[in-house]
Amino acid sequence: MYPLVLALHNLNRWVILLAGLAALVGLVLWLRRKQAPAWLTRTARLWMVAFDVQLLLGLALFALSPALREGYANPMGDPTFRYFLVEHAAPMLLALGLVHWGVRAVKRADEEEPCMCTVWPLFVAYVILLASIPWSRPLWP
Repeated sequence: MYPLVLALHNLNRWVILLAGLAALVGLVLWLRRKQAPAWLTRTARLWMVAFDVQLLLGLALFALSPALREGYANPMGDPTFRYFLVEHAAPMLLALGLVHWGVRAVKRADEEEPCMCTVWPLFVAYVILLASIPWSRPLWP
């Protein structure tokens, strides 16, 4: 079960990265043309849903991972556990919250003229996302 969840978590990473990039391109077009592309709301919502699925897969990995199972006794003493708990999961939860906030702002402001208050949470979330992905792990399952 663990290898399957890990592979799904890994593949969903690419869905999140691509959907987030597409949403950011849509936001830039919105800022430049003063009109939101028709696909922006759907793409932003896809990014949010994929991120939510990633959270569920990550929680399953915390329960199933043999490497993390040993770290529950001394969470900050085990470097692997500390990395995935503090340096990976915490920023990703912050990015997830920013994506939810940004998507809600995009849905609200769909017909209005864009402002940076609508756009910045999604840009910051994408930066946090890129910084918190463990790029040293295999890129494909």
